[in-house]
Amino acid sequence: MATSRAQVPGRADVSDSLPPRRHSLFGHRYSRPRDPDPLAYLFRLIAPLLVAFLVSLPLSGCTVQLAPDFDKTIVDGLTSANEQTLILFASISSGTASSPFSAREVTYNSIIGQFDALRVEATARPTPQPLILKYLGLGAHPSQASSATDHLTSPTPDILANIVDKLTRIRDQDKAGPMTADIIAIYKNSYELSINQALTYEKALQR
Repeated sequence: MATSRAQVPGRADVSDSLPPRRHSLFGHRYSRPRDPDPLAYLFRLIAPLLVAFLVSLPLSGCTVQLAPDFDKTIVDGLTSANEQTLILFASISSGTASSPFSAREVTYNSIIGQFDALRVEATARPTPQPLILKYLGLGAHPSQASSATDHLTSPTPDILANIVDKLTRIRDQDKAGPMTADIIAIYKNSYELSINQALTYEKALQR
């Protein structure tokens, strides 16, 4: 025979107004449900601490290197090759009809070779790989084709490859026939934009 609990007339059962029980990792009655991914939950907990740590690095005198080291050899090489290139442009600024290509061929090959050698040197320069970027998810995943160092790659090798291509094209066009002053001016302006980018970046590394 079922028994019933006595209830005071006019008074609701207290248990009816309580919220349903919840159980957590620690067994507290009303705590938050357990995160399905413990590692993700732990990362969310420590992420603010990591951000605060990174922000405090400059204040404490610690730095994270995000660019290659300054290389005086590259800067000196760029300065020398640029000077020779500008001398060449000055010698043909009025056009090439008045002088044969053979008088400039050695100069073309020399400056093209110098810029290409500097490109190789800049490419071989070590690139910083701070581990903190990988921990914060700023680097590429190992399973992806791109490398985590893509974010830190120096632009100098690509700029110098572009300069080599421009100088090669103007040499070949000069060899094919006379060039007007307007065409030479277009080549010169394009070259100056590229060399200024390379010199500005490389000199900015001297800190």
